[in-house]
Amino acid sequence: MPRPTGVYRTCCIGVIRMKSLRSVTLTAVALSLSTASIAQTVQDPSAQCSIDLTSKPEFADIRDKLPIGDLREITFAMLANDALPSARERDEIAAWFAGREECRKVGESFRQANYPPEVNNQLTVSLTAFNEIGVDLYKGRISYGEANKRFGAARDELVTKITDIVQQYKKEIAAAQAQAAAQQSQAESQRLQAASQESQAAAQAEALRQQRMQMILNYTRANRIQLPPPPNLQIRQPVTSNCVINGNQANCTSY
Repeated sequence: MPRPTGVYRTCCIGVIRMKSLRSVTLTAVALSLSTASIAQTVQDPSAQCSIDLTSKPEFADIRDKLPIGDLREITFAMLANDALPSARERDEIAAWFAGREECRKVGESFRQANYPPEVNNQLTVSLTAFNEIGVDLYKGRISYGEANKRFGAARDELVTKITDIVQQYKKEIAAAQAQAAAQQSQAESQRLQAASQESQAAAQAEALRQQRMQMILNYTRANRIQLPPPPNLQIRQPVTSNCVINGNQANCTSY
């Protein structure tokens, strides 16, 4: 059975995680074997269609002999029924399988978009097996009890196979999560290492600058080099003038 790769596989794993792995397993059984109540939990379009089959009056004669809407509801009386279907009941059985086929078509695009190929392939195999049981019952080759026994076996086999597929996906999801966590940890380690290296480079640059300054000071001291003092600016004192006006003349004295 082929296994998906690349983008499609990643998409499928994401879908399984969102809808929960347990729901995928149970829903697969629902889709293959008309378990409408379970299918409804993941909003498969086939769900309501299967529910409607359960209450249709055209299945009145076989409703207590076959699990019309849910294969989990195979009762003791159904298993113990050794009767073969009458002509009228055969017509109802044929109508039931025709209705199941219509319900399958309703949700086909949903399943193709939301389930990985392994699950869809297994559903196809189980649907074929289920139909073959129906044909034997329709033709009177087996009794209702035998048909229900085979229906139950097909259900259990499908649950086992789908569970195996889901468990494999769970392992792959866990591995992918572990890898992502490792990559994140590695990236953080690299970031911290880069920050440390940057800090060390800055410290080394500052140490070199301090060393060069000290070397300059040592040189100037050893060679008695005096650095010129800053220029001494002379500040002029303010001048006060005293003027006396005498006629047209003004005599001023500054001090």
